Parts: sequence; structure tokens; C-alpha cells
Amino acid sequence: MTIVDELGELERLVMEVVWSRGRAFVKDVHEELSRTRSLAPTTVSTVLDRLYRKGFLRRELVKEGGLRYIYYPKVTREEFQRSKIRRMATTILDSLEDPAFASILGDTNLKELKERLRRLASSESDRG
Repeated sequence: MTIVDELGELERLVMEVVWSRGRAFVKDVHEELSRTRSLAPTTVSTVLDRLYRKGFLRRELVKEGGLRYIYYPKVTREEFQRSKIRRMATTILDSLEDPAFASILGDTNLKELKERLRRLASSESDRG
């Protein structure tokens, strides 16, 4: 799976709860996050729905206690972190094309840095 979307702060916090629990209802996430910040349950529900639409979560409709969704991670924490490293390495590689870097680092150091970043991006890509 290719992960292209960045997570906002609240999305990341919600994902951390779902990753740590393995599955969660809106109520579970709301209770967990309410310990440190003031959030309405509707806000948590909206964020979970957004993460579902972005492909980070899958959900199932559960009938117990009324109709509600239970959310499961579709993307593991490790997959997300690898994707983030790959994007960072690619961004840095693109930036290194600026001639200013060559003058600061010198050609040899610049080539070595580019090669290391390519290997990093490639090895992360091979795992993901």
C-alpha cells in the first residue's frame, strides 16, 4: 500500500489510540483523548471517518448497543513510519539538486549523501 497522505495532529493522535488498542469505537477514542484535551464526540467521529476515507482505517457496522462503527487499522504504525521516511528522503534528495548544497558540502560529500538517501528510500520501499 502506498501511503501518500500526511496526518494532521489530531488524526495522528486518533491513529495512535486505534493502533494501541487494535480496534476502537468512537467512544473509546473519545474517552482516551479526553484525558488530555477537550473534544466533542462528533469531532472524534469526523476524524475517524476522514481516516477511513483516506484508507488508514477499515470499519465494520456493529449492531450491539445500537448501530455504530468499530474501526481497525488498515495501515500499521510501521507502514506509516516507513512511508514517512521514504517521503522525507525523497524530499531531501530533491532539495540536494540545488547548486548551493554542492558548494556547501563539496561534490564528494554531496554524492555520498545522495547515495545514502537513495539506499534509505530504496530499502524502505522494498520493505513497504
